Amino acid sequence: ERVSVDSGSVGDRDHPSVSDDGSRVVFDAYNTASRGIWLRDVTGGDTYRITTGADSQPVISGDGNTIAYVHAGTHPSVWVIDVTDPSSPGTPERVDLVDGLTTAANDDSGHPSISYDGNVVAFDSAATNLVPGTTLPATGSAWKVYVRDIAGEVTEIVSVDGDRSEEHT
Repeated sequence: ERVSVDSGSVGDRDHPSVSDDGSRVVFDAYNTASRGIWLRDVTGGDTYRITTGADSQPVISGDGNTIAYVHAGTHPSVWVIDVTDPSSPGTPERVDLVDGLTTAANDDSGHPSISYDGNVVAFDSAATNLVPGTTLPATGSAWKVYVRDIAGEVTEIVSVDGDRSEEHT
């Protein structure tokens, strides 16, 4: 079944993600008039515009109630939004943060992955400030993999250095 139908989602559509039961599919649209994240309720047949603007790479939680996505800006950043009621989505919440809710990543973040219940988001980032005290390698890629516990407001680095040792001290 084609899910990127009507409801204003014109232009290129990309990055589909489906809930575990197949009832919801999210995707992004690239067109000046319809840019943003869209959700298709497969069982109900309705398509909802969840965000507007330069948002991409959506992934939907297994239970279908939360979307993680990338918002383009000075530095692309990772966000989540509650879509329990897709006709009235919740307020977007930034994910690529230092512990707590105040300091944002100081470089690009992207490629989110989300847990079944939407409470944990993994993402990659070139930021150097997400986990204070982390010693990042002097060589190799600046991009590392992080996990954010949304409710606990904790960000951890989970990728390893080239010698397979943990990167944090």
